[in-house]
Amino acid sequence: MKNYHSFIFILSMLGLFLASISLSSCKKTTNEAPTLPPATNNGSNTMGAYINNVVWVPAPSFYYTGIQADYSGTAFRIIGYTNNSNRTEKTSVHINLRNFSGTGNYSLNNPLLPIGLSNSGQVLIEQNTAPVGQIPTSIEYDTDSLHLGQVTITKFDPVKQIVSGTFQFDAINQNKPIGVTHVTAGRFDVACPLYQLY
Repeated sequence: MKNYHSFIFILSMLGLFLASISLSSCKKTTNEAPTLPPATNNGSNTMGAYINNVVWVPAPSFYYTGIQADYSGTAFRIIGYTNNSNRTEKTSVHINLRNFSGTGNYSLNNPLLPIGLSNSGQVLIEQNTAPVGQIPTSIEYDTDSLHLGQVTITKFDPVKQIVSGTFQFDAINQNKPIGVTHVTAGRFDVACPLYQLY
């Protein structure tokens, strides 16, 4: 009988120990802040930046990476998407390079280039709370001749179709000129073409 009680006591203590480990690991997971992906150049299909000093990363799921990227001729485009926790708001970052030629520095919305040939950066915030049948509200922040940025392509491998780089830009809401969004410490590493499924 004594051995039975000792055995039950040991099992109880083991259960408490395992429960405390489980709780501490859960707590650690929920308190972890999102972080930017590492700046890689192997086609890992990642993207991230700070938007107004808050970490933003595309939201991968079972079905998609949260990123679209492709290049053709002299054009390179990358877009990353993320939804908030209750899916009422989607934030996307768009970068278009219309004079893409491989590694090097690219100015976003260079005012010296003709309209339509300039490179651009954009942050788009879409509110998904519109009633069925109505267009969702969106707030668009774009680079312009006063709000510029830069993309640095650090790797371009046309055989493996890998494009990697860094970016930063300021973008303004044309409807409310005081609304400027700052995108900093951006990085991406994609194997093109990469398509987003909705």
